[in-house]
Amino acid sequence: MSVNIISILGEFGTLIGSLTSILLWLVTRSTLKEIKKQNNAFARSLESETISKIMNSHQTIFLNVLNNENLKPKFIGYSDDSSKFDEAIIGTLLINHFSMIYNFSQKGFLSEDDWCGLQMDISDAFSSLPIVRTRWVEIKKFYSIDFQEFIKKLTDHGRVI
Repeated sequence: MSVNIISILGEFGTLIGSLTSILLWLVTRSTLKEIKKQNNAFARSLESETISKIMNSHQTIFLNVLNNENLKPKFIGYSDDSSKFDEAIIGTLLINHFSMIYNFSQKGFLSEDDWCGLQMDISDAFSSLPIVRTRWVEIKKFYSIDFQEFIKKLTDHGRVI
């Protein structure tokens, strides 16, 4: 009888060892998935932060030129029509802002509800602000194909989601 008990205890120990290995494998797999998920979120965040910094530096440059009467003539070729230049800068700043919002939505940083509202805001700007429509025709080639297609769908059909 003691041999049977020892045999049963040995099998029980093997079973516990196997279960421990399976649990360890499951925990490791789950942890690795979570780490991968966190790394992906961090990468998206870093990419969006980089784009945001680039856009902010563009805006700073544009605003400095716009607000500096000594710099303005250098950018507009000594033309007398600085109001057209001012409009172009303001249109560009608005479009850059919309591009950044679009980028954040694509990276998953906006809720669906917020994204719907912001699309309406962007659509309204393109439909009601000539400064945006006019400038878009001039500079859209400088933006990603995805953003260009988004603006086309938005202006043709309204909100895309």
